[in-house]
Amino acid sequence: MIIRPARPADAPAAAAVHCASWREAYRDVLPAALLAALTEEFRARQWRDWLAAGRDGLFVAEDADGAIIGVLRVMAAEGTAAEGAASEIDLLHVPAPFRRRGAGRALLGAAAGWAGQTCPGPVGLWVLHGNDRAARF
Repeated sequence: MIIRPARPADAPAAAAVHCASWREAYRDVLPAALLAALTEEFRARQWRDWLAAGRDGLFVAEDADGAIIGVLRVMAAEGTAAEGAASEIDLLHVPAPFRRRGAGRALLGAAAGWAGQTCPGPVGLWVLHGNDRAARF
């Protein structure tokens, strides 16, 4: 597995992973209509916009075949950040077929490195109430 910064060409694959994991993580937490309305096209635009802005740490985990199996976004803390956090992890997604292989932990390591260089200080992470798997992780 390789952890690396995301590139513009990664937007479609990152969006597919992001959407798949989001639907899995929140299927028992958010309304089905909201999950169904989430499109890969929308997420791909978001990824391209985030990459073009160049402000955030955007990372992907690749398997041995070069397929993206996990995504992470870390950014400078905003008004919604955990109290005292200098940066926050906005998203960390690894779909079910690729979990328990170390991708999530490796992506967190990349986030910590980015945060340490860009926004030294504590890193915040929000977990939506009801997302028990993420809270355990």
